[in-house]
Amino acid sequence: GLTRGLIGVSDYGASKHAVVALTEALSMELAKYSPQIRVCVCLPCIVSTALYETSVMSKDSKQGDQVEAKNPESSPLSQLPVYELGMTPYAHGRQVWDRIAAGEFYMICENQPPYVSHEFPFGAAQAVVDRFSSIIKPDFKRKIDN
Repeated sequence: GLTRGLIGVSDYGASKHAVVALTEALSMELAKYSPQIRVCVCLPCIVSTALYETSVMSKDSKQGDQVEAKNPESSPLSQLPVYELGMTPYAHGRQVWDRIAAGEFYMICENQPPYVSHEFPFGAAQAVVDRFSSIIKPDFKRKIDN
């Protein structure tokens, strides 16, 4: 999703924002030239995958090292408390299809039932509202001027 800028992963955050801008532009271009084709922006929440492990394996194999598949449970990411609260890739896929069927352009996905078995949402939609609320205020109402 649209991640906040974090130390050490500026390239990751920038790539996420670039994909959103690209998708927005592509949507407008397709609406003009091929209106029967639609695109959506998917802003996932936490999905429990083996992405970290496969990234490490890919890096190691490029360096010529012998690589072995690792158990996702051994990932440093799996030690984070939120990892267990993440949705499965299958559940995330269901959520994406449900939001496409609902006609959403910005699919701000959230870790909530029925896609996960807990009642602990991460507040993805509220994070977007918080981020942009100061940007959309008229100049004379911004806190920085008070």
